Amino acid sequence: MSGDAPQSAPDEMRGDDPESLDYLDAPSESLRTDIIREWQAEVSTDRLRLRTCAVCGREECARSVHEYDASAVNFSLLRNDELPSKVWPSTYNYIGYDRALLCSAGLSDTNAPDKMLICDDCKTYLDRNVMPKFALANWLYYGREALPDAVREAFDSSSIFERMLVSRVRYNSVSCRFKASEYDPTEEVDYRTQALRKARKGIRGNVVVTPLNVRKLQEVLPPPPETIRDTMSVIFIGSVPPSRETLHRLHPVLVRKSRVKIMLDFLMEHNPYYSRLQGFGGYSEKNLNDLFDGSDDCIPGSVHVGFLPANNAVDSATGDYTGRNLDEAVESTDMSDEVLMENVGYTLGDDSPGSFSDMKMIALERCLAGKSYLGYRKSASMVADFDNPYLLSMAFPEEDPWGIGGFLHPFRRTRISVEEQVSYLLTVHGGRFQRHPEFAFFYYNVLRKQLVSRSMRYRAQKSTYKRVIDDMLGIDLDRLTSLRMKCKRDPMFVPVDEEDRRIMTLVGSVGLIAQQVPGSAGQKLVLRNEIRGMITYRGAPTLFITLNPSDVDNPIVRLLAGDDIVLEDLVRGEDIDTWKRKMFAAKNPAACAKFFDIMITRFIEIVLRWNRPGRGLFG
Repeated sequence: MSGDAPQSAPDEMRGDDPESLDYLDAPSESLRTDIIREWQAEVSTDRLRLRTCAVCGREECARSVHEYDASAVNFSLLRNDELPSKVWPSTYNYIGYDRALLCSAGLSDTNAPDKMLICDDCKTYLDRNVMPKFALANWLYYGREALPDAVREAFDSSSIFERMLVSRVRYNSVSCRFKASEYDPTEEVDYRTQALRKARKGIRGNVVVTPLNVRKLQEVLPPPPETIRDTMSVIFIGSVPPSRETLHRLHPVLVRKSRVKIMLDFLMEHNPYYSRLQGFGGYSEKNLNDLFDGSDDCIPGSVHVGFLPANNAVDSATGDYTGRNLDEAVESTDMSDEVLMENVGYTLGDDSPGSFSDMKMIALERCLAGKSYLGYRKSASMVADFDNPYLLSMAFPEEDPWGIGGFLHPFRRTRISVEEQVSYLLTVHGGRFQRHPEFAFFYYNVLRKQLVSRSMRYRAQKSTYKRVIDDMLGIDLDRLTSLRMKCKRDPMFVPVDEEDRRIMTLVGSVGLIAQQVPGSAGQKLVLRNEIRGMITYRGAPTLFITLNPSDVDNPIVRLLAGDDIVLEDLVRGEDIDTWKRKMFAAKNPAACAKFFDIMITRFIEIVLRWNRPGRGLFG
């Protein structure tokens, strides 16, 4: 039979008649109409508008949050009597609501109990007369409304550099990249003034966050100049180097001395994790004064400022298929001080988990030396990444200023995992956590490291297992250490000595596997095998669909971020310009993620009719 003959479709796809080709028929007019009507209903304003649960503070779609009479709620389940009076909420009548910790956005009357919004998840717990898992009373209340006005304003308006100066845990390095537009000789202003004006509106500032191998605990705050020099830098790309005046007007990286002082004074007095303890010297006025050149606003003197001349090589390295880097000089009638900051994360290659050979040699060296199987770190003042209830407040004091809502809090009535709390915080009312430029990236990194550390295994083929063990026991420890240092100095090192070649062969015969780690090579292999199995069982796909929902251009993102808009009114056109839409999407990443999820899941459920009776649009 000719190899070009068409394959018959599996019986499961053809129905009862093995010769039927009904699945290839075009959809009927009624089916197309039903799909359109169902889609319109599912993505309507009434379905997607957010409502805030008064019990947990989460913002959910309206269909999962309902209004109840406050008299039917047992407020004693929503109390946390261990909270000090200085952090009691002030946005509603705390005493009138029987000292229940509530989100005022979900209350119809903040003065006396009346109607309140409760999500389906919390209502299930309350019906069982149990404190809801994600109730604010379960140590998920952060007391920002109880902050003094000056302190709240300082935290809210702090720049990324200012937050690094008041954080006890140094968890990353940050490099801010500013690219100025080309000089226009027709304008009657000098280059630096023109570049700065366009930079405020049109440059893309890339905040490069590099996770450190060690979470270093600062000994004093602000940290000394050598620490700042190691973790903060500014790169300016343009035709000529920026002047000192230009740099001092780049607001995202400016540091205000008075603001840093206000934040540090509050943390030292009210946050237990910033108290003077063994190994922490507290506030250092000398370090703070050394950062400034006499003015209250400046880039710290110890921050490295670099300059790269603009050229085609840089443009090619930052290009992409969307063309978003081609319209950096977008004009806007307002928001002239806004800078679009795009977070980019990467790990350093030399010390990252990507160097499997180095990791295996280190592990083998430690085993032969009889050392414990704990992660080796060089710093004398390290901080635990995992199972650390005070890491949130030490790394992000602007989000937990009182130190009362950390992960894995020991006093919680119902245990909440780190992953569950991260998901919760990204949906909480106000959007502070979801809009934070580093929070989600930082804890995503922590969670993945935790999964890897708990699931990583070394393996060898069964036929060579005994030989591998015998060879390991016969390795000279000093020789192994010497070989590892050679490989570290020269990643392309090729051993010529017979003993070194034997060690390298042994290292190559031991593999690394990671179980159930998202994004790992093991998980990708599982997914590929699943696809191959589906193709073998059901046949090769006959239709490929690519979906690329645009979060910048779709008004659903604004609705999911809490904007008071009506989607049906916006079909006549957006009421904000392109630049504002870009800024909005950049500041609401969680809303963009929700939008993407809604578009994909609704497409599968409504258009494809997956796991539903009857056919979909494509069969």
